[in-house]
Amino acid sequence: MRHFSLITLLPALLLATSLAGPARAEPVKLVFSAPPVQSPEQLKKNFAPLLAYLSKASGARIRIEPTRNFFEYGRRMRAGEFDFVLDGPHFVKYRMDKLNHEVLSKQPGTLRFAVVVKKDSSYKSIDDLVNQKVCSIRAPHLSTLTYLSYYTRPARQPLLFPVQSFKSAIACVQNGEAEAAIVRDKYWKNKISNKSGLRVLYITEKKMPARAFSIRRDIPDTIKKRLKKALLSPAARPYLKTAFSGTGATRLIAARQKEYDTQEELLNMVWGFHI
Repeated sequence: MRHFSLITLLPALLLATSLAGPARAEPVKLVFSAPPVQSPEQLKKNFAPLLAYLSKASGARIRIEPTRNFFEYGRRMRAGEFDFVLDGPHFVKYRMDKLNHEVLSKQPGTLRFAVVVKKDSSYKSIDDLVNQKVCSIRAPHLSTLTYLSYYTRPARQPLLFPVQSFKSAIACVQNGEAEAAIVRDKYWKNKISNKSGLRVLYITEKKMPARAFSIRRDIPDTIKKRLKKALLSPAARPYLKTAFSGTGATRLIAARQKEYDTQEELLNMVWGFHI
């Protein structure tokens, strides 16, 4: 029986290793999320094609982690569980300040919100809605926080009735369940086919940048550059249309960090975000 020493076998082992080539690095893994304005199942369905496209374009492995409500969304965000996120400017600013995120791209346009009431109501200003029932998406949704920021004294705030969507908020008023609804101005203008019996009482004055994708700064620059290029590419538009289902948005534009640096710290009025 022949015996081989380690010294005898070492050249052969080295040759075999070199022929096998270098070991492949594990792909970067990213957890994506977005606000719970849809069911977790619907959010997964809408964003799956976009995330598959971005995974292929960037080389990262991106998986979605939906949440059931804004309480869970806020808690997990503050805990740093999300690496890659699409949401409103107040959340983007918070992550830039507290979680070391940077902005990759944003939806075109600006955000403003409308207060809608019944046409035959006697309300002349939003001051008249003090202690009245108002339907809005549950805070910390930007529409609700922007509206509440008008009332500097908590005792003068209206009574908020939480709903899941702008569509539900409008139905609230139409069905007589509330005196007013808070919706995005463009939703009022473009998405409500039957405006009979309704009117706009007030539109918020401040224009805020639209929703944006942000990502952790410590993600490798090559991944971030690939993601940004893929998001801004015309090739992304079919996937963005599905992801943004119902909003009418089909493309993204470049975003500047300073657009979000100047955002009002609306989240300070939300427990957990004020720390």
